[in-house]
Amino acid sequence: MIALGRRGRTPLALVDGAVHVWPVRRSDGGDPVARVLARYIRPADGELTIVRGAGKPHLDESGADVRFNVAHAGSILLVAVARGREIGVDVEPLGRGPWLSLPGHVLTPAELRSLDGLAGRARDASFLRLWARKEAVLKAAGVGLAVDPGLVAVSGPAEPPAVLGVPASMGPAARWGLVDLPLPGYAAAVAVERPHAPVVVLPRTPPSLRVLTKSLRLRDVRLTRAL
Repeated sequence: MIALGRRGRTPLALVDGAVHVWPVRRSDGGDPVARVLARYIRPADGELTIVRGAGKPHLDESGADVRFNVAHAGSILLVAVARGREIGVDVEPLGRGPWLSLPGHVLTPAELRSLDGLAGRARDASFLRLWARKEAVLKAAGVGLAVDPGLVAVSGPAEPPAVLGVPASMGPAARWGLVDLPLPGYAAAVAVERPHAPVVVLPRTPPSLRVLTKSLRLRDVRLTRAL
């Protein structure tokens, strides 16, 4: 349970069903997830409870309408926030690693074909883009790797992000929207229940990510300068 200060501050609104994504430093101290969520919720008793444990982290009844998801890579942590809809986020550092043994097991035949003709860093980056999209969808559905990632089909790395197929237990593929987050040095994606929600990357970015505010051009992603 986290005590909230500054009771007079007006909670941030998620206008038009928007999704907010906050890149924050894990090294800033305290609980960075709670600091982000406290911007959206003002429970009457001034206490915010994040329920962690088995399954997807969530808020207690005082903030039940606010959904969130978290992903981290190194010192970077992404906190995605939505209201009244499920959300998932994933981030992967670009580069070679133990995941190189995964593609044949976690990609669909079409996804594997989308990597044909690629080699070295280009192939690595394209695989990680596919992987981030898949994991964001699995996290949004609250199933994580309990579901075989090979059963989740996403568009190719050179194509606009889209969910093409999911297991029946996750509902129709059209239930899920997908957006890439072009963080320099990372592959990152957000999946959200009910497509076409605008995704807003908020400005509390570490210095190494500030280039994002200049380079972001995706139609589905908006930036805001100040709160």
